Amino acid sequence: MEAMEKAGTLVPIADFEMVLAEHARQVIMVLDTLPDVLERDAGISPAAVERCQQVIDGLRQELSERLAKVADQRKAAEAEGGPRRQ
Repeated sequence: MEAMEKAGTLVPIADFEMVLAEHARQVIMVLDTLPDVLERDAGISPAAVERCQQVIDGLRQELSERLAKVADQRKAAEAEGGPRRQ
């Protein structure tokens, strides 16, 4: 694994998690502003804005749950003595 890391084909999990978190924040920021942008620039109705917000809220919740599940699985694997790649 050290050879892969030196070659740049293996990224430490801490680095991956940091990049993933930053990308998730950026996506969430865009999604949070989307309903207002659509209302202002595309002239969609208040009902459509509300529906858009509901869909975005659902996506945010699903993303949060999936990321939490992955984090829990990683913690469980480490607790069982599984490989720890940091």
